[in-house]
Amino acid sequence: MNIPFLNREYPAAVWLPSMGRVSARVSYDSETDAIDDPGIVQDYVLGTVFDGERVFFIRRQDLLQFWTSHVDCRVFMHTASFDLEVAAKASGYDVHPMIEAGRIVDISILYRLAGCATTGDIPQRYSLELMTLELLGVQLNKDESIRKGFGRFLRDGRVDYRQIPADHLIYASQDAVATYQLGIIMENKCRDIPAQHTPHLLLGTNGTNGTTASWGPLGHDIQLRGDIALRQIEHYGLAVDGEAVCRLDESLGADITKCHAVLARYGYMPGQAGNQAEFDQIIGE
Repeated sequence: MNIPFLNREYPAAVWLPSMGRVSARVSYDSETDAIDDPGIVQDYVLGTVFDGERVFFIRRQDLLQFWTSHVDCRVFMHTASFDLEVAAKASGYDVHPMIEAGRIVDISILYRLAGCATTGDIPQRYSLELMTLELLGVQLNKDESIRKGFGRFLRDGRVDYRQIPADHLIYASQDAVATYQLGIIMENKCRDIPAQHTPHLLLGTNGTNGTTASWGPLGHDIQLRGDIALRQIEHYGLAVDGEAVCRLDESLGADITKCHAVLARYGYMPGQAGNQAEFDQIIGE
């Protein structure tokens, strides 16, 4: 089938592991079930990838092999923390090495960083639909019956891809095409902004040593890591080392006791009535 977008049509096909890596730069988007509980990671149904010329559908059973084959690619996403979490749940693939290597690019983060850098305000609305209309002049189809309808093809961890209708496949594919084209626009824009709007980066203002390579354009990479970490905390909470907390409590208790002893030598006895004047005098000195 062909996927219409702007004034072109792009061929689409199912990605097979035998195809290997399709390109050094792609966009990626996933469709999931319609669970709205923010505490639950949604289930992957279908992934779409665009390499600038072709669309590929990534089936659930091929997802792990797809990521393994594209570990050295640059991947554009919109709200990457969501798509990566969904992919990890479905495939078990650890995408963190790609994140650490700066290969994952979240176009929604770039959009907000660009707005902040050029106007001083962070855009509060940055959906893929809004960005596509603003920057590409295309109105994406955001039919709720399609967006929330992919889950019905998932049964017991398996997807019957033969049952997914063409309008659903076009819907998913156009998101991937838009994400790719927006990624090109936003990366170029964010690379140009420092020279146009800020002094030359010499003092580490954009990363550990002041270079774009440190944390990506305008600090994208550290923002992405923070977004991923916050989503993990939202779903799984924070693990606490109880024994370490006890050790810290004992250490702080010992330090407090020493400090109280020092205050006592100056006449202030913490917790005793009538000591406020002594405390005020010590602080005043």
